[in-house]
Amino acid sequence: MGERTLRRYQVRMPQKPWDVPGPDLLRTRASAVVQVTELLPRAGRLAVRKRRGPGAWSDWRVAVRAELLEELPSLLVSLDGGQLLQLAAPSGSPIDVAVRAEEVKVVDLPGATARAEVCSALVHHRFPSVRHAGAFACKQYGSVPGAPVIGGRGWSMHAWGDATDETENPAAGVANDDVTDWSVRMAREDLMPAVQVIGSLAGAEVVAAPPGWRLGPYDDTPAVGTHLWHVHITCAWHTGVPPCAGGNR
Repeated sequence: MGERTLRRYQVRMPQKPWDVPGPDLLRTRASAVVQVTELLPRAGRLAVRKRRGPGAWSDWRVAVRAELLEELPSLLVSLDGGQLLQLAAPSGSPIDVAVRAEEVKVVDLPGATARAEVCSALVHHRFPSVRHAGAFACKQYGSVPGAPVIGGRGWSMHAWGDATDETENPAAGVANDDVTDWSVRMAREDLMPAVQVIGSLAGAEVVAAPPGWRLGPYDDTPAVGTHLWHVHITCAWHTGVPPCAGGNR
């Protein structure tokens, strides 16, 4: 299929400058519209401007709140990658919101599904120094909470190419806990095609899945300890025997 891109958006309040790293979610256009609507004042008029380049902003344009929010989806589409849109209350209120467009590169991963490729791409866009540990692997494993189990052992979702592993990189400032937290929040808001995240929190292995995406202890004996340094993201559940082992999807 070759390299492709996803358009995503980050939404940020002014109290957090863009040059400060943080756990901003990579939102879809619809999610960005919802988030901006929730953050801005509920009534009155709003002002909007676009940054054309470093330090070069367009003039503020003022409009009725409802009209501007109706226009917001098309305003987001008009942004180039890395370009900013700022919305504020013109009445002197300190509340304002900035939206940045992001182009997420999705690369081919051998044997992986498109879902796994998207999950991996989103993690790598947010944490550029994270290390990809693999997607497809024709292997079995011990029981995992909520996963199909066959004859006391289950086939890993890696055997269908529907999972990805991402490894922390402490030397580059990428901590496993941070990747875990961000991935769970992305999945919880339906911004990542995931059905399970296994990782770490405060030195303990944890797992989260729908409904609720609440983090709970992970104690799958054959794999204990490995998710303290890598995050596993399952992108779909499969049953039976995978094609790599002679089965059918």
